[in-house]
Amino acid sequence: MNAGEIGIEAGRIFEYNLPSHWIFRSQEDQNDFGIDGEIELKDGSGKALGKESVFKVQIKGEENSTFIHDNSLLSFTLKTERLRYYFEFKVPVILVVVEITSEKIFWLPITNNAILRKKASNLIRMIQFKFISQLKIHWSEKT
Repeated sequence: MNAGEIGIEAGRIFEYNLPSHWIFRSQEDQNDFGIDGEIELKDGSGKALGKESVFKVQIKGEENSTFIHDNSLLSFTLKTERLRYYFEFKVPVILVVVEITSEKIFWLPITNNAILRKKASNLIRMIQFKFISQLKIHWSEKT
């Protein structure tokens, strides 16, 4: 698969696994610039909860992810300039990595992460993220 196909498949896997009480609004354009989507939560009666329950998601797909430390951590590298871009949002941003081969979804809140903010302030070009594999998410009520 090429990068575009991997991205499309990652988006499909992510959306399929969202719970029914989450509203997903794709914000992707055809050139894949910017943030990928927005999620708003609903209450038990199906009513959207409003601005306090909205966050952005950046979805990254990988066909063959790199696992380190006896397969206990998923390693993912991101350009520092992209991380700085996510910090500019006034709502929380969640980085989502979808391992499309296994259809596992990993996530990490970015916005309020002081360690990431400090790393982003340095002059490094790339930042390595380590996702704890035990935190993989299967949001779906179907599983």
